[in-house]
Amino acid sequence: MNKLYRSYLMSWNVKGLNNVIKRKKILSFIRAKNCQIVFIQETHLSLLESYRLGAGRVGFVGAGCGSSNRGVAILIDRRLQFKCLKQSMDKEGRMLLMLCEIQGYNILANVYAPNEITPLLYTTITPIPKTHIALKGMCKACCLADVWRLQNPSGRDYTFYSPPHQSLSIIDIFLVSKPIMTAVASTSIGSMILSDHSPIYLFMFAINTTVRSPRWRLNSSLLLDEAFKDS
Repeated sequence: MNKLYRSYLMSWNVKGLNNVIKRKKILSFIRAKNCQIVFIQETHLSLLESYRLGAGRVGFVGAGCGSSNRGVAILIDRRLQFKCLKQSMDKEGRMLLMLCEIQGYNILANVYAPNEITPLLYTTITPIPKTHIALKGMCKACCLADVWRLQNPSGRDYTFYSPPHQSLSIIDIFLVSKPIMTAVASTSIGSMILSDHSPIYLFMFAINTTVRSPRWRLNSSLLLDEAFKDS
């Protein structure tokens, strides 16, 4: 695959961006990571405030907002060849779906799932019988896989710290469609700073980079060759 076409993605539950100083620090950290696509959960911002995240290198902001303790956003780097065809969000501010063109057709989804099992949230994405465990049912129906776990089957790392329970867990994940899993170069979990969740990263090569065969050209010097012209 052509390395000129690649995507560096980040997903981060920031636990609120309504504090101006914290918001500047978070956005500065994101810029320093040079990611082309960033999924943010728990923005705690209104729709208008979310669109203000589109400063600097951010060329497009998709946002879903509900109550003051929710909200999701997708930030797209202006240098990325991107076109949003359609977007959909739930009224609770937990989910944002985006049909877009990024070197072809892609669906980006940013989901901030509640602690309790709520099958209704997942059935908004795809119809799943209520008897299924919600997340597993959605992954099976949409042919999705936890890319970090696939690459680290016996690895131990954590993305969230709960002070009340004094426990660590991994609850922030990238779910990638299995047919494009071969495009995944690497995935990693960052340090826990500015939030009680760690940012997670996904590096992908393009899936549809076609190598064109060179155009055939006649060697014009042959026209000066009398033997060639007589043959």
